[in-house]
Amino acid sequence: MADRGAFDDMKVELEHGEIVRMNPPYAPHGAAVARVIMALGQAVGGSGVTVSGEAGIVLSDDTVFAFDVALVRGAVPDGRYRPEAIALVIEIAASSVDRDLGAKLSEYARAGIPIYWVVDVDAKVTHVMAGPGDEGYARRDVVRFGEPLALPEGLGAIVLD
Repeated sequence: MADRGAFDDMKVELEHGEIVRMNPPYAPHGAAVARVIMALGQAVGGSGVTVSGEAGIVLSDDTVFAFDVALVRGAVPDGRYRPEAIALVIEIAASSVDRDLGAKLSEYARAGIPIYWVVDVDAKVTHVMAGPGDEGYARRDVVRFGEPLALPEGLGAIVLD
């Protein structure tokens, strides 16, 4: 249905076969996405890793999420990303922190997304998860804005403010 344009006028995700309608992003969300993309672009330029924004990722046969930002390996696909191409997924949480640290965290971990960040715009912190598994992420840290966030695969670090 999505490929045929059924949801072109709305933002939706597929979670366990159920269509979940997402709210349109607020201005602080869009500004934070832009800052993260610019910081990542400067950090990984020429490394062979691509910064992608606002794209879909197929996590399972019945779950497709749209991430805010990701670092991806290899060529950009014609359709949606697959978990094995992802080095880092980032969600910007201006109003969605509960979902991003709940259902999305669980699904990203089960799909094997190696590193997952939730940038909490209001709290001015980034939740950093690593070590995915069926029960979630083995490691969870909180990094305050202004402190360095280590990038995967030896790509250095960025600082969000």
